[in-house]
Amino acid sequence: MGLLDHYHQSALEGYFADDCLTDLLTFVTYPDSLWDWIHVWPLLGLMHSETVEREESDRKKLHLLGLKQTYDSYRHILAQYLADETRAGRYHLVEAHYTRVALKVAKYLFEPKQPGKLYLYNLPQEWTWYREGHEDKIFREKKTKETFQAGIQYLPYLLQQSGPNEDLVSYLEQSKLDPIRAQELPRVAWAEDKTKLEAEVAAYLKKYATRANSTRGESNGTNLITPTNGRHKDSPS
Repeated sequence: MGLLDHYHQSALEGYFADDCLTDLLTFVTYPDSLWDWIHVWPLLGLMHSETVEREESDRKKLHLLGLKQTYDSYRHILAQYLADETRAGRYHLVEAHYTRVALKVAKYLFEPKQPGKLYLYNLPQEWTWYREGHEDKIFREKKTKETFQAGIQYLPYLLQQSGPNEDLVSYLEQSKLDPIRAQELPRVAWAEDKTKLEAEVAAYLKKYATRANSTRGESNGTNLITPTNGRHKDSPS
């Protein structure tokens, strides 16, 4: 094992001890440029109060939330490690990890936005006391729209990496992209990203919906990824 792999082994243990920190790792493997990491927590459905300890834990390890696009080369190195079962071992990301995150991101995108409710994004360091309570609303409204657009770009990739899951199939069958927020998308995002997302949702349902519907009664609503000998090879736990 190389020195970098050894470092990753020791650092990743803390991420796999917490589902939400594990979910963070799925964004590392996104093949294109990432949006700012500020968008990840709301996409995962976490309240701001639930992120404080997790951000501190991340800061003491790989500090993914502090990675800038300048360091994308390292992110891709880490992504290759996470995708390699031989090297990563129990820290290898599998279908079930992506499936769990795909459902969370889908719920963020598809459930109607509550008017006037903005996520409490951390204000930039340069934000000074006399601007708080005034321009912070403008800042957070802008970030909320960006989070929605980021999620639209991320979800197709997450669905491509996901496996069969009854809850995800059911949710995608019964839900649609929030039309109010979709109307606020930039024209290019509406024409390209939204279209790509809709196509990927259709592809996922075409691939897995029949299987999920045929076993729904037998599984009593449980996940289609079931344990084998105590732990399925695609189980994230």
